[in-house]
Amino acid sequence: MKLQKVSKERNQTLSFLSISKNIPAITLIREVNVSHIVKSAKLGSMTAITIKAISDALVKFPDLNVMVKFGSSNTLICLNDISARLTLEKTLNGVSGVYSRVIKNTDIKTVMDIEKALKEIKHENVKESEHYRKIRLIQQLPGFLAAILMKLALRSSKTQAETWGSFTVTSLGKNGPDLCIPISGSTFTFTLGAVSEKPIVAGEEIVAAWVANLVMVFDHRVLDGKLASQLLGQVKQNIEHFPMD
Repeated sequence: MKLQKVSKERNQTLSFLSISKNIPAITLIREVNVSHIVKSAKLGSMTAITIKAISDALVKFPDLNVMVKFGSSNTLICLNDISARLTLEKTLNGVSGVYSRVIKNTDIKTVMDIEKALKEIKHENVKESEHYRKIRLIQQLPGFLAAILMKLALRSSKTQAETWGSFTVTSLGKNGPDLCIPISGSTFTFTLGAVSEKPIVAGEEIVAAWVANLVMVFDHRVLDGKLASQLLGQVKQNIEHFPMD
C-alpha cells in the first residue's frame, strides 16, 4: 500500500468541489419523451437541443437568470444575457478530467449554431487551446493555492458570470447512464440520461416511446421547489415539442 497525491491535471476539479460544496442544492427529475427526435435522426444533436430548450425556458423566467454572488448569501448577480456552460471530460497528459466552456447568447442562437460550437469545444486540445490557458496555470499550482486563486478570481462578479453562465449542462457522452445527479456550481445544472425505449401511456393506449431522464439541480437560495418545477416543466415541454424541420 502507498499514498500518492491526486494528479495535478485534476486541480481544477478539486478547486470546483471546494467552491461548490456549500451550495444548498435540490434535485428534480422528469422523464422526457424524445421519440420525435429519435425518429428524425437528430439524436446526435440532443445536447444542442437541450441547451436551446433550457435557454428558451429561461426567456420565459427572466427573474431566474441570476446567480448568488460568490462570498455572499443574499446578493444576486442579474445576468445580461443567457449563456450555457458545458462540462465534459477531456484528457491531458494521459489524465482524464472535467473541463468547462461557456457558450454565450444561447437564447438567440439556433440549434445549428449551438451544435457547431459544441463540436468545436469537443475537438479542442486542452494542451494547446487558449481557452484552457488559465486552467493549465491552475494545474501547475499546489492544490491549496489553486483553490485560493479560483476563489479570489470569483470575487469579481464579471468573472463569476463568465465562468458559470446562466446554467450548466453536463455532457455524459453516447454511453452515459440512465440517470446522473451532478454537483451544482451554476444556479441550474442539467443532465439528460441515456435514451431508451419503454412503454408509456398515451391517452387510453399503451405505446412504445423513446424516453430519457432530465435532471435539474438548482440552488435553493435562488428559488423554491414550486418555481423550479415550473421551469423544469417548461424545459420538458420545449424538448418534447421541439420543431425538427
